[in-house]
Amino acid sequence: MRVRARRSRAVRPALDRALRRGETIAFVGENGSGKTTLVRVVAGLYLPESGRVR
Repeated sequence: MRVRARRSRAVRPALDRALRRGETIAFVGENGSGKTTLVRVVAGLYLPESGRVR
């Protein structure tokens, strides 16, 4: 998946995780690693330029 941001980088191509309503998860990583961008894509606030979120 690729999202247009300050620096456009692809996220892990094999990222595969089913999220269930009410489930609590955490995104952990260094500053600038794309945690907020990933959450915004999952929430539908950003659209990926390539790849897909189902």
